[in-house]
Amino acid sequence: MCAATDTRHSSCCKVALYNSDLWKRFDSIGTEMVITKTGRRMFPYLKVALSGLQKDELYTVKVEMLLLDACKYRFSSQQWNPTDCEVSDFPEKQRYVHPHSPAFGTQWMLCPVSFKHMKLTNDPHRGGAEDLFLHSMCKYLPRVIVTHLSSGRSKYFSYPETTFIAVTAYQNPQLKALKIITNPYATAFREHHNTSGGSEPSPKKKSAAGVVETNPLPLCPEYIADAYREEHVCWPLDLWPDEHSLYHPALLTPPPSCTPFLSLTSAGRPP
Repeated sequence: MCAATDTRHSSCCKVALYNSDLWKRFDSIGTEMVITKTGRRMFPYLKVALSGLQKDELYTVKVEMLLLDACKYRFSSQQWNPTDCEVSDFPEKQRYVHPHSPAFGTQWMLCPVSFKHMKLTNDPHRGGAEDLFLHSMCKYLPRVIVTHLSSGRSKYFSYPETTFIAVTAYQNPQLKALKIITNPYATAFREHHNTSGGSEPSPKKKSAAGVVETNPLPLCPEYIADAYREEHVCWPLDLWPDEHSLYHPALLTPPPSCTPFLSLTSAGRPP
């Protein structure tokens, strides 16, 4: 699903869902995303690969959540079914702007773009840059928006396999089990699930030095690798902008072919 309005800066733009296989695994059993008052990050989260942009032009990349219908849903008989209840209030459409917007086309196309920091909330009064308000028990479809900065022209992309139901607690046990084994950050839930088969995480332990101890990740190499690369930010030396550039480089996973790499300091610059 897409709409183009600019022949030069938009018509050639393509946005592919980078982690489509993972999303399809969840979609096959019905994806659920937990929403809370303080905001909860998505898993799977959106991760897309951009191509066809003008290398020397600036673009912004955003995400919005499309409410697919006015129905409320209920999980029964191992499936989601619409109810007679409907959503009565429709808040103004919200969009999450990727924190590294605007950026040149060459940077957006270099590496997959992650939206892992986007949060879903059921509190309409939260106005954080990372927060998107959703109605509980409603069906949503994320939509990626790529906007050419100078012309204001936009192109829209959505992927059927990313459809999900917003919930305050997981309803489908199969869905919850799949999240536990595929999410590299669900270590506490995973340990308790493996040892006791329960649904609540075991308490965290502190060492003598007061440092919180965590359990090692399970043997899921593809998900561990993605998580590691996104936490240990790198950027190719020859593509680092000069000190006068207004562009803040997107902190994205570099492809294996990009060498050499420079680890960034806490200030976001090469050491």
